[in-house]
Amino acid sequence: MTASDGDDPARRLLSVTTEEFAAMDLAVKIRSRILGEEVYLVSREELAARVPGVAYTPAEIEVLRRMRGELRPHGAERLRKIHEAKRVLGGRLLPETAAEAPNAGEDPHVR
Repeated sequence: MTASDGDDPARRLLSVTTEEFAAMDLAVKIRSRILGEEVYLVSREELAARVPGVAYTPAEIEVLRRMRGELRPHGAERLRKIHEAKRVLGGRLLPETAAEAPNAGEDPHVR
């Protein structure tokens, strides 16, 4: 993505869908107010291993988007716990529900 896209590249990035982002070859570092740290949004799983921090793939972003209702009422606190588990354990967020999880008593979104 370049300035020749007709507008500010950052502004254009904010307008792409998750599917469009997944088709790009891109790693974007963002500062999360909720997490209180920088994280990477990567368009492909292979890029996650190449960034010096916690990275979220389009599939993981979709998991978090679907979990939005489950995270309430203490969404920010719960999101920080999920992020901390991902960072400490080096895990990935998986797209499954508690009913499909092999260990139904565990958090099915953190592996």
